[in-house]
Amino acid sequence: MKEKIKWSTNTSQEPKLLGITQVAKRLGFSRHHVWNLIDRSEMPAVKSGNKWFIPTVFILKYEELIEQHSKEVLKKYKGDSS
Repeated sequence: MKEKIKWSTNTSQEPKLLGITQVAKRLGFSRHHVWNLIDRSEMPAVKSGNKWFIPTVFILKYEELIEQHSKEVLKKYKGDSS
């Protein structure tokens, strides 16, 4: 079951939207890869004028999931059963 994400909630002091370049740098992706994710509807984006922006809450949730996955992989690698 897919988890519902509260798109309107931004609990940090960060801006509510990030530009393509900001997202690419933050996630360690190329700008081209970010564009591909948006094109495939794997990353939400909104257009304002001639620029595209990604909701910060999406990026925060993505980073949280990556961190959680990394911890799980590390546990398996170390053979930790807890």
